[in-house]
Amino acid sequence: MISKITKVTVFLQGAELARRLNVDVHPGKNEIRFTGIPNNFELDSITAEVIGDAQLISVSSHETDLKWPDMSEEIEKLQQELKNCEEMLTENLTKQKILEDEYDFLQENRNVGGTQGIQLEELKKMEEYYRKRVHEINSERLSYQKEEKCLETKKKDLISKLGNYKNADDYSYVDIVAELSAESDCKVEIVISYFVPCAGWRPVYEIRIKDTEHPAVLICKAEIYQNTGEDWNDISLLLSSGMPSIHGKPPKLQPWYLAIEQPMEANACYEVDYSENSPEILGEPYGCESCFSPNKAEVRQACTSLEFVIPEHISITALGNHQRVEITRQRLDASYQHYCIPKLDTDVFLLANIEGWETLDILEGEASIFLGNTYVGTTFIEPRKANSKMSIHLGKDGSVIASRVKGKDFTSSSVLNINNKISREWQITVRNTRHSDISIKILDQIPVSASKSIIVEPVEISGAKYNTETGELCWERHLEAGKSIELSIKYSVTYPKKGLINIE
Repeated sequence: MISKITKVTVFLQGAELARRLNVDVHPGKNEIRFTGIPNNFELDSITAEVIGDAQLISVSSHETDLKWPDMSEEIEKLQQELKNCEEMLTENLTKQKILEDEYDFLQENRNVGGTQGIQLEELKKMEEYYRKRVHEINSERLSYQKEEKCLETKKKDLISKLGNYKNADDYSYVDIVAELSAESDCKVEIVISYFVPCAGWRPVYEIRIKDTEHPAVLICKAEIYQNTGEDWNDISLLLSSGMPSIHGKPPKLQPWYLAIEQPMEANACYEVDYSENSPEILGEPYGCESCFSPNKAEVRQACTSLEFVIPEHISITALGNHQRVEITRQRLDASYQHYCIPKLDTDVFLLANIEGWETLDILEGEASIFLGNTYVGTTFIEPRKANSKMSIHLGKDGSVIASRVKGKDFTSSSVLNINNKISREWQITVRNTRHSDISIKILDQIPVSASKSIIVEPVEISGAKYNTETGELCWERHLEAGKSIELSIKYSVTYPKKGLINIE
């Protein structure tokens, strides 16, 4: 009898599939056959359960003459897509080469100032054309490079799909037969389960922040794949972080070793990729009431694993791309702080300090970060580091402007003409053009003496926290909307007159 997959438990590696049949049984022995099951499961993993007035005698698998469906049309279609993709890649690289040759030509012919007969106005026009065309070339090259990246990703995906279809040729079908015994005519339900290794999932996350007036939203998703050769249509889905024991062997306790782990950076921001493979950009920023929904999945703590019960039935195609399923969505308390080091970079950056994430039932994994609808980078969530606050970078904020301007310098010699004394002054200004107040942390420094003959003295540091060992100056200020703050740094350096020092 043809059966349907009704429930799937997906582990980090592998999955347990359950099929159900409602059948009529008669007195004595009854043979119930589940037909057309792809032969890519672990034989030792087959189990059966009978619900009703009948007893299970045995369950076994049997080969069948049923052949794997002809996939030639699908393979031919994928091969044509791959050919088209490779042709587009070749055309893309050719266009890039043409632009490179044009750029080199412009560079070689730019210096025309010594050519006779060229008037000043003509030179200006040529220089203007050069600048405009170089800008256009760089923009076109960037566009082609992004297109090339997308095409390479698509090519890799098509090759992977073709490989899956070719692997499917190694599969065959089997029937699973359950033998029952009954004392009278009755209706029973039979559930068979078995383990397939060619499936799995991994956790992926999104941290969504609407703006600095709202909390952060952590969206937990599962990226699921399955290459069983059979679609899972309208199934009940459970995700588990554990691994099943399919061979009936008891577990063995291993020594539990502890070691000092190297700390990881809480956040690493990468260049934004606006290709078709970038994380999903949604129409309305997360964090607002209209888009927020409570927990989706029921989270259960098993002995050594977490289980997520997805409430809605779902379908997952075989031999396809990884499919993402939302598990839960949680609000997290967040405080926001601006940060800048004007000495190194006058850009002002926004940071979010997120608390409470360590109390959630989640696994470690990578998280994409969004501010409004803008993708700003990634971070890595590690639930084991439960005592640490997670700080993430949200990119530059052009609404907060910083500058660092050099003041007057002064140099003098001592009366005995032994030492020189140099004074330096810097003025830092930070202006908040936003419509809301901000908290900002500003860092700078004064030099630190590495010799007894050099004396560094801070003269004015505008109330900064001063680290005498590193020379770091730190200001933490509340800056009202539309307001500015000005900070002054003054210091003097005394050193032997015959010596040379490199001072800013």
